[in-house]
Amino acid sequence: MTNLTKYKMEMVVNCNIREQTANVYTRDKSVMQKLNWLVSDYPNTYMLRKQTDVDKRFLMKGMV
Repeated sequence: MTNLTKYKMEMVVNCNIREQTANVYTRDKSVMQKLNWLVSDYPNTYMLRKQTDVDKRFLMKGMV
Protein backbone atom coordinates (compact mmCIF):
# COMPACT_ATOMS: atom_id res chain seq x y z
CA MET A 1 0.00 0.00 0.00
CA THR A 2 1.25 3.44 -0.82
CA ASN A 3 1.75 6.06 1.88
CA LEU A 4 -1.14 8.51 1.93
CA THR A 5 -1.41 11.79 3.78
CA LYS A 6 -3.95 12.02 6.62
CA TYR A 7 -6.05 14.20 4.33
CA LYS A 8 -6.26 11.44 1.72
CA MET A 9 -7.09 8.72 4.28
CA GLU A 10 -10.80 9.30 4.02
CA MET A 11 -13.68 7.18 5.26
CA VAL A 12 -17.20 7.34 3.86
CA VAL A 13 -20.21 5.60 5.43
CA ASN A 14 -23.40 5.25 3.38
CA CYS A 15 -26.46 3.91 5.22
CA ASN A 16 -29.45 2.30 3.54
CA ILE A 17 -32.40 2.34 5.95
CA ARG A 18 -34.67 0.20 3.76
CA GLU A 19 -32.14 -2.64 3.37
CA GLN A 20 -30.72 -2.21 6.90
CA THR A 21 -27.15 -2.05 5.58
CA ALA A 22 -24.22 0.32 5.69
CA ASN A 23 -21.44 0.55 3.12
CA VAL A 24 -18.05 1.72 4.36
CA TYR A 25 -15.30 3.00 2.08
CA THR A 26 -11.95 3.73 3.71
CA ARG A 27 -8.32 4.49 2.95
CA ASP A 28 -7.32 4.60 6.62
CA LYS A 29 -5.12 1.61 7.57
CA SER A 30 -6.28 1.53 11.19
CA VAL A 31 -9.95 1.51 10.17
CA MET A 32 -9.24 -1.23 7.63
CA GLN A 33 -7.56 -3.33 10.31
CA LYS A 34 -10.48 -2.95 12.73
CA LEU A 35 -13.02 -3.79 10.04
CA ASN A 36 -10.93 -6.82 8.95
CA TRP A 37 -11.14 -8.12 12.54
CA LEU A 38 -14.91 -7.67 12.49
CA VAL A 39 -15.15 -9.49 9.15
CA SER A 40 -13.24 -12.47 10.56
CA ASP A 41 -15.13 -12.50 13.90
CA TYR A 42 -18.65 -11.78 12.55
CA PRO A 43 -18.81 -12.94 8.91
CA ASN A 44 -22.64 -12.92 8.87
CA THR A 45 -22.70 -9.20 9.71
CA TYR A 46 -19.52 -7.76 8.17
CA MET A 47 -18.24 -8.42 4.64
CA LEU A 48 -15.27 -7.19 2.62
CA ARG A 49 -16.71 -6.24 -0.76
CA LYS A 50 -13.72 -4.89 -2.67
CA GLN A 51 -10.12 -3.84 -2.12
CA THR A 52 -7.29 -2.18 -4.00
CA ASP A 53 -3.77 -1.30 -2.94
CA VAL A 54 -5.02 1.92 -1.25
CA ASP A 55 -8.63 1.33 -0.18
CA LYS A 56 -11.25 -1.18 0.94
CA ARG A 57 -15.03 -1.35 0.80
CA PHE A 58 -17.04 -3.14 3.46
CA LEU A 59 -20.70 -4.03 3.88
CA MET A 60 -22.40 -4.16 7.28
CA LYS A 61 -25.79 -5.84 7.58
CA GLY A 62 -28.41 -4.95 10.17
CA MET A 63 -26.45 -1.91 11.32
CA VAL A 64 -28.99 0.83 10.64
